[in-house]
Amino acid sequence: MTCARTMVQVLEFPSPEALTDRAARLLADTLTDPAADRPFAVGLSGGRSPREVYARAAALGPASAFAHVVLCDERMAPPGSPDTNLHLVRPLAEALRIPSDRVLAPDTRSAPEAAANTYHSALAGFLESGGSIPLALLGLGTDGHTCSLFSPTDLPPADRLAAATGHHAGFDRVSVTPAWLARVRHLVFLVRGEDKREALRALLFQPRTIPAGVAMEGHARVSVYTELRGVLRRT
Repeated sequence: MTCARTMVQVLEFPSPEALTDRAARLLADTLTDPAADRPFAVGLSGGRSPREVYARAAALGPASAFAHVVLCDERMAPPGSPDTNLHLVRPLAEALRIPSDRVLAPDTRSAPEAAANTYHSALAGFLESGGSIPLALLGLGTDGHTCSLFSPTDLPPADRLAAATGHHAGFDRVSVTPAWLARVRHLVFLVRGEDKREALRALLFQPRTIPAGVAMEGHARVSVYTELRGVLRRT
């Protein structure tokens, strides 16, 4: 189907387990690509939906020597805190033998604006050196946010790849931006739970009403993996 000039492929899975298996295989196949001959990165998000995906993909390595990981957003919690997305992603990187210098993440020891500026520079440097981003796994909040893009005010100028997006759910946040997402070849939203149904329908049919829809607008390739049934039926 077409959403605001964006082609969105919706895959409805018969169970959460089937969704997890498919997403884990996609992630592992991308990170272990034997044909890779130059640096590439996969964008990974926090939240409940990807946790099992990362655990399953961790058994399918090791990764390519060219593989990098990019955190799509981060809570500005102390380093090592279980509240950080890096804490969630690190076991996957370690299991797939991706060294820490190939895991790009905001520095939570810095103030949010400083961390965002440094992260923007790191992401820009990766792209300028010839790095590519074949895949990003994204979540979708019940309020329609993705990454840490919670409102229109979180959408910075088009030349910014990372931004501080304010205080949400107890933490200051740093997030990648629509400009960074536009450089990803394939965006995949993992949408689980009945409480996400209305947000998913907004993403598909009224994308400009939620931050996730605005962030993906015009993207060449977007997929939704969900176990929710009937989301494509208009009411």
